[in-house]
Amino acid sequence: MLNEGKKIKKKYILTLQPSISSNQLDEMKRANVSLIIPKKLQKNYPKNARIEILELNKFIEFARYSMK
Repeated sequence: MLNEGKKIKKKYILTLQPSISSNQLDEMKRANVSLIIPKKLQKNYPKNARIEILELNKFIEFARYSMK
């Protein structure tokens, strides 16, 4: 994704991983990636993460609105 994603300014990635390291989150932030994580799993992620974390249902709403 990151190699091909250079052509796309803002990237989104859906994950079901229970958590991701701070280093991985920092790397994603530098690559302009926003995470989409189900609400139940968000409690496992650092509260002070500098990356944008979206709930799955909020992202679906955003995508629907963006397609209009």
